[in-house]
Amino acid sequence: MVKATTSFPADLQARLVACEERHSCRIALALHDPLVPANSFSWRAKEPFLAASTMKVPVMMEVFRLAEQGRLDLSHRVTIDPLFRSIADHSPFVVEGARELQPRVGGEATLLELVEQMIVLSDNLATNLLLARTGTAPVTALIRSLGVEDCHVLRHLMDENAARLGIANTVTAEGLNRLMEAIATGRAASPSSCREMIRILLAQQYRDMIPAGIPPSVPVANKTGWEDDMAHDTAIVFAPAGNYYLTILSDHLPLHVKGNAFAPELSRIIWENCRPS
Repeated sequence: MVKATTSFPADLQARLVACEERHSCRIALALHDPLVPANSFSWRAKEPFLAASTMKVPVMMEVFRLAEQGRLDLSHRVTIDPLFRSIADHSPFVVEGARELQPRVGGEATLLELVEQMIVLSDNLATNLLLARTGTAPVTALIRSLGVEDCHVLRHLMDENAARLGIANTVTAEGLNRLMEAIATGRAASPSSCREMIRILLAQQYRDMIPAGIPPSVPVANKTGWEDDMAHDTAIVFAPAGNYYLTILSDHLPLHVKGNAFAPELSRIIWENCRPS
């Protein structure tokens, strides 16, 4: 039986168990509250999950790190080419862009535009174009430099041949929390780069999980990730009394169940207990 590491709040653990049983799924939750450490709470927080689009957060971090070192220029324009090669066998595969980038295939975009598209609209084509310039190993190395050992960026998105060989990007709820906290506290890169990353995360268009349980007046910088049977969200909650960090991961979801079926409720419970109005 999975046990919560703290008793906060008393009914949160029961609701997590009920959600897992009701939807026959697995849910992980990590809450870190620096203001009131006793509020911090873990449920399956060290268990690995397929990363889906949450891996775009450390990709963004590495792009800004390379820009600070003068190895990338965020204003540099690159060709929007949807063709990539599998790391499994070098076979070609094509990745479509989201609604704004796909019509521009064959044209150009700046690296900063690609970062914004990758985070705000969760664009897979933008992500792969950036990974082609950063590499996957440096992204994982950056994750390790921040003391996170259990998140891995090993391949481009939509590389199905690599996926069939078990080569996967993976995360944990605790690991994602620590990455988001590194951005919020200015440790992921320079303070100015971290502020820019927060600006981009605050523009996130997919806000029906963690942000949906928090009053609209409270800024939430988040990044979602989803596939057919999984739904993830990781967030910095900029509460007036002090930030807290929350990640909710889920997999084995039935096709008719999405993350917004339970994540807003969990987020609301945490908000009301951490920062009661």
